[in-house]
Amino acid sequence: MHSLDFRRTTKNAIIMALTIAAALIWKDAISDALQLLVPAADRLTYKFGTAIIATIIITVLIYLVLETDHEAEYAYHVLFDRRGSIRRK
Repeated sequence: MHSLDFRRTTKNAIIMALTIAAALIWKDAISDALQLLVPAADRLTYKFGTAIIATIIITVLIYLVLETDHEAEYAYHVLFDRRGSIRRK
C-alpha cells in the first residue's frame, strides 16, 4: 500500500507542476489579449472578471477530480483485497 501512496504522490506532484506551467503561459496570453482588445480604463475590470470566471471553472474542475478520485478508490477496494490481488467470487 505504501508504494501506491508514493506513486499517487509522485503523480500528483508532476501534474501540479505541469498545471502551474500551463497556468503561467495562459496568464501571459490572457494579459496580452486584454492589452490588445480592452481600453486601458476598463482593463482592471476585465482582469477581475477573468479572475472570477477562472476561479469558478477551476473550483468546479477540482471538485470533479476529487469526486472521481473517491470513486476510483472505491472501485479499487471493491476489485482488490488488502494484498493487492484480485478478489474472486
